[in-house]
Amino acid sequence: MRVFKYLNWTIFIGSLSLVWFLVTWLFSWSALSAKIISVLIFSAFAVLTVVVFKKNNKKDSWWWRFLYHFVFGTLGVGFIFLLLTVLGVLIYKSLAFFGISISFSVLRIFILTFTFSLSLVGIYQAREPKKKTYEVKINNLPDSWVNKKIVHIADLHLGPIWRQKFLKRVLKKIEALTPEAIFISGDFFDGSQADFSWLGDLLSKFQPSQGVYYSFGNHDLDLGAEKVHKLLDPWPIEILENSLVLKSGLQIIGLNFQDRDNYLAPGDQLAKTSYRPELPSILLYHEPKDPFAFKIAGIDLQLSGHTHGGQVFPFNLLAAKLYGWRAHGLYQDGHYHLSVTSGLGTWGPPLRLGTRSEIVLITLKKA
Repeated sequence: MRVFKYLNWTIFIGSLSLVWFLVTWLFSWSALSAKIISVLIFSAFAVLTVVVFKKNNKKDSWWWRFLYHFVFGTLGVGFIFLLLTVLGVLIYKSLAFFGISISFSVLRIFILTFTFSLSLVGIYQAREPKKKTYEVKINNLPDSWVNKKIVHIADLHLGPIWRQKFLKRVLKKIEALTPEAIFISGDFFDGSQADFSWLGDLLSKFQPSQGVYYSFGNHDLDLGAEKVHKLLDPWPIEILENSLVLKSGLQIIGLNFQDRDNYLAPGDQLAKTSYRPELPSILLYHEPKDPFAFKIAGIDLQLSGHTHGGQVFPFNLLAAKLYGWRAHGLYQDGHYHLSVTSGLGTWGPPLRLGTRSEIVLITLKKA
């Protein structure tokens, strides 16, 4: 894990250095004084990013939340600038190859205009979730669940950025769908020690007729199971911590996120929950892994998140590479179904490009 930490910081410093180089090139900052000032500004931002990243899990105040917004918002805009500058250079060089010249001022206008425009699009796509609808047929589905609508959400990442206004908006959209039950497959929280004193007023509205069910994601566990229980236990949310409930003849199972250090095979996990493969089942499991093992175990519908659909291009292509056919969407293999949502919130930069925040509405059918 330490290797990945060093790799992340190497990528961060390398990307920041590349953005500095592209900024100085694009704006023709050839003077030594301009380069020194820009180096100092970029260095200060790098230090601020490290401080905010390290202190975010330990502090909470409006000031730290502002810095978190500023740092990760700037990183998001900077990444879009990086992509567009590379694209602009390719266009510039390609046109020059064919004897067509364009001025640097035109190139600057192109890059800055599209950076600004795509940043606004990215913020909108992160803040305004869309509805995605599916139908899932389940063998031996009890009559009380037939043709009922359920909502699947994940990755709200409540913390310094996604707070009460966002959750209130999400709840309003969910209430309009009149679901029978709500399923939250992990990362309800961002892992940060944010102020959640406002949470109770909104959680009290989580009251569909068949209940609300939640399982732990990796960021929830970063916050701590004890803290999560303290925040959620007073409200009508069933926390499924490697456990199972039988609701109107349907098994609802929640398994905690697993990393490599505490990995347990799906069959062994399910065996600890009194799971019965002959009964219909819905599984909440944060990461969309082990699909074939869960299919063999007899799971009918697995609800996952974690991938964010890649969140920002080209990481959606990376997510598709890492998770294959199960990076985002609804997939079926015989009786087994897997719903992977791109999630509601974001991690890091509070924007999305090539993906969209979403609320998944599933209508259950009898096979």
